[in-house]
Amino acid sequence: FIPIPKLFWGIDLSFKYMAFYAVGVSSQKILKKINVNNVNNRNNKASQSIIAIISLIINFCLSYYGLTTGIMWFITAQIGVIGVTISSLIINKNRLLEYLGKISLIILCMHGPIYRIVIKITSVILNINSDIIRTNLFYAVFIVLVTILICSAVYNIVIRTVPWMVGKKNNI
Repeated sequence: FIPIPKLFWGIDLSFKYMAFYAVGVSSQKILKKINVNNVNNRNNKASQSIIAIISLIINFCLSYYGLTTGIMWFITAQIGVIGVTISSLIINKNRLLEYLGKISLIILCMHGPIYRIVIKITSVILNINSDIIRTNLFYAVFIVLVTILICSAVYNIVIRTVPWMVGKKNNI
């Protein structure tokens, strides 16, 4: 709310986002106090699902219509945080999402070049323009899945050869 001049490396933005960090830490403490058995109750899941869906729809609508200036920027973000937090409570344990979370650093670092190569190879094999592949839902989903599979293979290679790159200790 206080205008801060632009600083090098975006340091000024760190003050802007500290509030989100504080909300995340507070949410984490609150979630640890919630009894997981109560969350997994069928009636609770139904009501939480409705709250999560409503929160995410409100967040989408506010963002879509550009109602995110001033204080509304923070409010919109908090509504989204609530929706995602409740969704994560509902999902609770999911092996696929846990695995994707584990390999997310490799996906972040490697997906750009990999997906470009996969798009090029696909366009050559199918003899179609790469713009069509990027804009067609079927092709786009295919490219994403192949990219994630390749990133998964890269993760397995990294874990076996240089595990320190992803924060793991050497198995030597």
